[in-house]
Amino acid sequence: MDSSVIDMKTQGRPDKMKALELLGKYLEEGLRDMEKNRVSFHFFGDLSRLSPKLRKLCEDTQRRSSDYHEVRVNFCLNYGGRDELVKASQAFAADVQAGIYKPE
Repeated sequence: MDSSVIDMKTQGRPDKMKALELLGKYLEEGLRDMEKNRVSFHFFGDLSRLSPKLRKLCEDTQRRSSDYHEVRVNFCLNYGGRDELVKASQAFAADVQAGIYKPE
């Protein structure tokens, strides 16, 4: 079973940043329950905008829960179409420079 519980863009949104602080608190407090109930947590989006402490907590939580397959919870953070298009364009430009593709 998959479930997306958070889907937010935080840029310029102090209220959303507060929600991320609460996410950190929830993760810290919920790790034992996550392991007991075998819940797998996955984080998507641009985690570089998170505080170093929260980013590490997200990475550690995902790593610790990677063997659980009963329930999967997706956290979509700082996830937006514009950023994805920019990254895809940059990756394509790098492939063109490397000779993998021709700009036609």
